[in-house]
Amino acid sequence: MQGRITKVLNMKPMEILGMIEEAAGTRMFELRKQQAIKTIEKKEVKLDEIKRLIEEDILPRFEKLGAERSQYLEYTKLSTGAAGLARFCQAWALYDACQAL
Repeated sequence: MQGRITKVLNMKPMEILGMIEEAAGTRMFELRKQQAIKTIEKKEVKLDEIKRLIEEDILPRFEKLGAERSQYLEYTKLSTGAAGLARFCQAWALYDACQAL
């Protein structure tokens, strides 16, 4: 018993704290806390990478596709209008030809 007491008295403060934490059962929770912090840091790195990908790759492509969609909608609108006018012109030409007879 005397040897153990001498051993404890010769320990550094951090070693004594570690021994007390281990005896109290808080050491396990401290380790879990450290593991959780490491996991959170890894997830934050992945989250930052995802945000960078969104900002640098996906958003510009999305904006470009939005502009192309607008152009396509305008084209289809004009194309439909032009087709209607072409049919009207054909109908007018037919009407005019019938009137000439």
